[in-house]
Amino acid sequence: MRMISTLMVALLLSAAVQGSEELPLQVRPIGDRLLVISALTGNSTAVAINSEKGIVMIDAFWSPSIAREARATIEASFGRSGFVYVINTGPGLLSTGGNEAFSDATLVGHQAVREELIERADGLSPLLRDRRQEFEERVARARQRLATLDPRSDDAVETRRWMHLCERIANDFATGYRVTPPELTFSEHLTLDLGDLTAHLIHVGRAASGGDIVVHVPELSVVMLGDLFHYHHVLPLEDRPATGIEVPRWIEVLDGVLAGGAAVTHVIRANGKRIWSRHDLEERRRFIGDLWAEIESAERAGDGLQALLARLSRVEETFPYIAAWGLDPTIGTEIVRADIRRTASIVWRMTRQSAAYELEEVLRTSGIDAALARLGELPTTRGGYYFLEDEFNGAGYRLLGEGKVAEAIGLFRIAVERFPQSWNLHDSLGEGYMTAGERERAIESYQRSLELNPENENGRRMLEQLGYEE
Repeated sequence: MRMISTLMVALLLSAAVQGSEELPLQVRPIGDRLLVISALTGNSTAVAINSEKGIVMIDAFWSPSIAREARATIEASFGRSGFVYVINTGPGLLSTGGNEAFSDATLVGHQAVREELIERADGLSPLLRDRRQEFEERVARARQRLATLDPRSDDAVETRRWMHLCERIANDFATGYRVTPPELTFSEHLTLDLGDLTAHLIHVGRAASGGDIVVHVPELSVVMLGDLFHYHHVLPLEDRPATGIEVPRWIEVLDGVLAGGAAVTHVIRANGKRIWSRHDLEERRRFIGDLWAEIESAERAGDGLQALLARLSRVEETFPYIAAWGLDPTIGTEIVRADIRRTASIVWRMTRQSAAYELEEVLRTSGIDAALARLGELPTTRGGYYFLEDEFNGAGYRLLGEGKVAEAIGLFRIAVERFPQSWNLHDSLGEGYMTAGERERAIESYQRSLELNPENENGRRMLEQLGYEE
């Protein structure tokens, strides 16, 4: 009877939310012990568990007012009050923004989450100003979009919901928002005794941040991945290569969760509405494992990063099973390629240094002859240097922007010798020569660029500007 009443309350609340553009949340019950709470717009998702010792919340949404609304919804759904734990799966606003709405509960997270939130509190005023401005700009864009839509259309309804959500978050940032770090922290693994349930908190190493964890509740066959897989992406997001990432640790943790046919039927992400199955998680584990194997194979073969990325970019050939995943059409193969490229590049950089950055600095301080001498000294084995076309191109343009035209030309020449089939580098070398007033050499470089890529409209325009006629 309790399960029926819980389901009914949750379904009624969900229906009420669906009927109101002001309310941002919807509720999906899984049995009578587990609720999945999602923003009606956007992709924020949290989990509530009804345990013998009290309610457990996994992630706390963006801001206190949304968290308070989630709390009221959860209490009504479970027919009880009293939160015993709030677990932060990472340090992001999506997971920790509403922490202060649960002052009666013990906040739990990885020690890196606590450290990051304490650091965030020290610089809170400018952060709140920036985040408030960010969400106010989203409100303004939503209003502009609404002016172009039929007020009764689905697009208009969705846009109004998004606008109300952003208004609420911006208002929270303007009215006394406080950073509330977790009190109970751990480094590798923590098990919470919930009476009739257990929650296993496992650090996944550096992924989207240094404090990402997964939460496994075996009695409910549920795994919460936090923001490990952003809804638009197929790999954990990490954009700080200097700090490194830990792909083997990702694999180890996912293997542990799936070990021995463990009961895993619901896999939930903080930044994704669709609930994954065990098969979905197994497929991601397979993908990460295959990616790591490709990286290790390139290491053994002595391949360069450019060759590795070229092979990995052939997604349909290297990872053919991705086609069966039924990814959201908004993701597309290009985002998959970008995820693979980013992860492989970061792993590569963890054990090597950039040849482009090294030669850029030598050119800046000592000139072309010293750079050429240094080029001959650069080791490319593990612990040495890697060569990446994009980095050479960017470094050359930095030198060009500083007025170091001869140095930029020198770096572009090194780059085209290393990557002779790169139409973009030949185009850049042409710009260097053009800036230096070396017309004939500029024409020669732009011609080569067009031979490699006849659709290079910039090269065609530059040749016209140089007065070249075929």
